[in-house]
Amino acid sequence: MRVFLLAWASVSLSLLSTGRPMAAQGRGSVTITRIVADPDGKAQALNLPVAFHPSPLKAGLDESTTLKVSGAQFVRWPRGYVWPSHTAATKQFVITISGRGEVEVTGGQVIPLTPGRILLAEDLTGMGHTTRVVGSEDLVLLLVPINAQ
Repeated sequence: MRVFLLAWASVSLSLLSTGRPMAAQGRGSVTITRIVADPDGKAQALNLPVAFHPSPLKAGLDESTTLKVSGAQFVRWPRGYVWPSHTAATKQFVITISGRGEVEVTGGQVIPLTPGRILLAEDLTGMGHTTRVVGSEDLVLLLVPINAQ
């Protein structure tokens, strides 16, 4: 958890230092896009709202359930880079820090990767998804692997 909090602080500081704010999300409307493989091995994108509950530590604050993570890694992909059909290496959060990209799942659905976007990559088997860097700058991502709960 400590690594996750440090990584999240790094994300926030990075976004502040770039001058590009995260996309505003209304109270209680934080969404994670899950990339999963269906029983036929086709990658699908599903939106999953983050469930918040009142914090037992401080009145007026909300929090989610704590997840166990095993580390955090920043990666930078050059503009124009394409990683054709691949599966996730491990179940992990993929948080876009800067730049623009897109993930394409089976059937052609495209999920934009913009600063502040959170994906949960879970398609460990199957046909996988394609990831592309679009725009004129590198794509910087924060990868946060999730331990089995």
